[in-house]
Parts: sequence; structure tokens; C-alpha cells
Amino acid sequence: MCISKTALVSFALFVFVSSVHAKAKAIVGAVTAVSEDSLQVMTKNEGMESVRLTDKTVYRKWITHQPWGQDSRADKRSLLIGRCVTIEPAGDDPHVAKLIRISEEEAGTIWYPCRQ
Repeated sequence: MCISKTALVSFALFVFVSSVHAKAKAIVGAVTAVSEDSLQVMTKNEGMESVRLTDKTVYRKWITHQPWGQDSRADKRSLLIGRCVTIEPAGDDPHVAKLIRISEEEAGTIWYPCRQ
């Protein structure tokens, strides 16, 4: 009886985690254009992707190496052409950015997350 409950709970957890990952596919790429209410990104696999920016979009610094405890605050002004970003879409609309992490690393450096 205990084994069947454990198996059932494990299966339910697996299904839940799988469904969460299926809904929220992050977009990773280099910024190619920024406007007041949208962001365009060039990704490795998907090509050009566009997302809408809202007043609820959260911006964070994408920290890729030490010091890990550095300030992670960022804002829309940090979105510059060529910067590597990862975008988490909003749950209700995948074309709206919920969270954008912005790398401050220069293209071509070892720490640049979007290098080919």
C-alpha cells in the first residue's frame, strides 16, 4: 500500500513538473531591437523572436560568474543592442515578457551567455 501511494505521488509530481516546463519556455538570445513596448531577440535555434513589454515586466541582471552576491537590479534602460538576455514569458500570454534577465558581459568574452 505504501509503495503504491509513493508511486502515485511521484507520477503526479512528474506530470506537474512536465506541464510547468511545457508552458514556460524561456527565450535566450541577443537583443536586436528595443522599443517602448517590445523587444526583439535573435536566438540560436528559433531565429528572430519578439515579445511585448508591459509595466509588469521585471528586469534583473543575469549574473554568470563571481561575485555571486552582486546587486541584481536592472531596468529597461539596461536593454541595449547586442546584450544577451533570457526572457521568461507570462503564463497567460507567451508573447508577453514576465521576467527579463540581462547579461552585462561583452560579446566575445568567455562569460557571454549567447556566444555561438
